Amino acid sequence: MDHTASPKLEVVVISTAQLRGLITDAVREAMSAQRPTEGYLDTEQAAAYLGTTVSSLRTAVARGKLAPDHRGQRGGGMKGNRFTRKTLDAFIRRDSAARV
Repeated sequence: MDHTASPKLEVVVISTAQLRGLITDAVREAMSAQRPTEGYLDTEQAAAYLGTTVSSLRTAVARGKLAPDHRGQRGGGMKGNRFTRKTLDAFIRRDSAARV
């Protein structure tokens, strides 16, 4: 008869908001390891960093919830908005606090 102890299964219950926060943190950590820490992120990169869609990011900017660090000029040199990770991290903290 085998008397080796089998590992116990532990079940942890968390809310959807907590799960979303854990996933966002994991994605942000993985992405920061892959990208340089300096400079601007364009809209697509910023959306990926936030774990959201480009459309949702643009909506947040249009509603004044997120201000880009650099506003691009249509038809000019740098098109589209640019964001720093510092700005995006602050947005995540504010957004997470509002959801609690």
